Amino acid sequence: MVAAQTRKKRAINNDKPLVQEIPAMPESQLFVEMFPIAPEAIPPLTAYHVYLKEGDPLLIGGKLAYQLRIALKGMWVWAGERLLTDTPPNTVELIMALDHLRESQPKVYGALEGIEEDYQWQPTPQLLADYVARAPVAALEGEIRAALTEAAGGKLLNARVERSATVQAWNIAQQPALSLSVTTRIIYDHDLAAYAQTLKSRNEMVGLTVADRTSTLQGEIIDVVGNLGKQRNRLLNLTQREKMQDILRLAPDDEPVVRVQAGRNVYDYTASALYILVRLEDAERFGIDPRQAEAALRIKPPIRAGLVKAASDQLKKHNLIANAFSTKTAPELFTRAAFKPFLRFGKGVRVYDPAKVMYDAAAMGDYARLEKYRTEPLRAAVVNTLNEKIDDFVEALRRKLRAEYGFDIDMARERKVKVLSKENLVAAAKVLEKEAPDIILMFMPDEGAPAVDPKNPTRKMPPQPVDEDEDYYSLARYFRSLALARGLPCQVIHRATLDDPEDMPRVVLGTLAKSGNLPFVLDEPLSYADFVVGLDVVTAEKPNADHSVNTTFTARVYRSDGALLRYVAHTEPVMLAEPIPLAVMNTLFPLDEMKKKRVLLHYSGRLSNELRALLVQWSKAAKINFKLVEIMQYSAPRVYSLDAGKIAGAPVGSGFLLNDEEALLVTSTAPYSMTAQPLHLRAEGLTAAQAIESVQAFTLLHYGAFTLPKLPVTLYRGEEVAATLAKGALVGGEYSVVPWWL
Repeated sequence: MVAAQTRKKRAINNDKPLVQEIPAMPESQLFVEMFPIAPEAIPPLTAYHVYLKEGDPLLIGGKLAYQLRIALKGMWVWAGERLLTDTPPNTVELIMALDHLRESQPKVYGALEGIEEDYQWQPTPQLLADYVARAPVAALEGEIRAALTEAAGGKLLNARVERSATVQAWNIAQQPALSLSVTTRIIYDHDLAAYAQTLKSRNEMVGLTVADRTSTLQGEIIDVVGNLGKQRNRLLNLTQREKMQDILRLAPDDEPVVRVQAGRNVYDYTASALYILVRLEDAERFGIDPRQAEAALRIKPPIRAGLVKAASDQLKKHNLIANAFSTKTAPELFTRAAFKPFLRFGKGVRVYDPAKVMYDAAAMGDYARLEKYRTEPLRAAVVNTLNEKIDDFVEALRRKLRAEYGFDIDMARERKVKVLSKENLVAAAKVLEKEAPDIILMFMPDEGAPAVDPKNPTRKMPPQPVDEDEDYYSLARYFRSLALARGLPCQVIHRATLDDPEDMPRVVLGTLAKSGNLPFVLDEPLSYADFVVGLDVVTAEKPNADHSVNTTFTARVYRSDGALLRYVAHTEPVMLAEPIPLAVMNTLFPLDEMKKKRVLLHYSGRLSNELRALLVQWSKAAKINFKLVEIMQYSAPRVYSLDAGKIAGAPVGSGFLLNDEEALLVTSTAPYSMTAQPLHLRAEGLTAAQAIESVQAFTLLHYGAFTLPKLPVTLYRGEEVAATLAKGALVGGEYSVVPWWL
């Protein structure tokens, strides 16, 4: 457990001591919603190979396990590319079961030759955890749901509150473990098809959040693509799920088919296959009390921990798990990293202090600036959504930039937005895009301040809701997405900042950094990398006429001390089933610059096998030593603190080491005193501790942020960038030295 951190440094100036002591954090107890699996929960297992005449066993493994659970005794699961069971059948029973499947479902199992015991199979902690999660724990899903409903379920007017526990299997310190994470949904009483009949226009469904009635998928409706009558056969051919096929066969021809975006993927659904999920901003639309909806969705740490306990108690009753991991039971697995590196400014070095860094930047000068700002002013455009003048603040900003930072600033144009609405913000973005400013200064009401109904300007609407992992006012986020799609940096300035001179240095810091300057870098570069690169690959939504698909590769390339070198994007038409050209790699990782260097990649999500193979090829050809940190920002188990009997979310910097290659890391706080979702990190070529340090270091480079975002600058707002690229717009251009995504 890292309770304190001491770093020896050479003396740079009189302000910097030889040894920097960082005081220990208070020793509150930390615990995580993860549990070791009880040894008695794991029976002796038998593993089987699956053999097919053609095709990939991965495509039918899960379905086959389900059918064998019905036909034979015992538990059957598909894990690690094997069928696993606790009750191996005799040969005759197995042959009869497989023959029946081939005869009754030839389309699915016609190519199945047979299954054969794998006598060399050795279970790993991960596989054992997979078995327990998918077999004995899955069998208790009803009991868990009932316990959660009893603990904090409920019925709202026109909707129901549904709580469930997401179970994941883990390898923690080489022992099988499970996590239990509570999810909450408010489900409208009527499905999408019934609701659509009440609408004047089907297009009113666009923007709704919906959930698949037959799976766990959920997403947002982005289009209405027609009636089911003309698309029934197409949709039937796309699904193997029997429940979905029944829905498609029974629905009427005139039922609407909608397109749903889930993450980066897009799916078509008939309306009756979808539940409507009620968000806070939709509550009044569906006749639901917003306060009751808010109370159901915004779960504070003590309540969330209590729900996890209610779920875990059901598993303990059946002797499946032990008590949760905590600093009391496994202190060696937790970190309390008070990460405070030294930062290098223009005139010297200071230790990082979030409360002082903006003042240090003014006192010590910027580390580097774009060459053009040595002779030219910084051009800013203004969007003013406040019902007051901002001239005094803008003039104060101008004077501070000139007097304390040596920058001149010109205001290219001010766009006044009298009525705050998405339509007016789109109009403002279009106007300012023509000015091509270096940065947009956007003046917004304070978070939670009443917005104005665009159809009735005299009526004030309820405060705009804020997502759990986002701190900005929703319409400010919307405008920032408009600016992002145009490759324009945007600095949001809330109303309260106008009257608080203490916030001015933070605004200055953000303005300078977002326009391409470097207020500071890490004094000591990461010792295990020469470059740190945020990598992404985005495929276009629609294929080209020749059936190729435009694939855009992006790289945000930093030195290992945090200095941005460039953003580069390269689009390549790739034919289906053909490999990605290796030449793409030289655009992202140039041979003349990176040969024989150590390149640390930050990647959002799991790296695909195809991209992994491409990196291996380029590594061999260019002699580049790639290291990888996969960063998953959703669905990670939460970490809590317990101090004097009070449960709260774990403080920023808290971590949980799953094993040598994986960790959870809390990088941000959640609004409304909710429990922040940690990042799940997977490291290759470096340790989990080094992966944590790399993410923490590059999260500090959100210069001027009032609250540090969840992701490091290498991946920040990557989903928004990807959504724009997928539509064919080359956001940010092919090359930039300005971090327009910040």
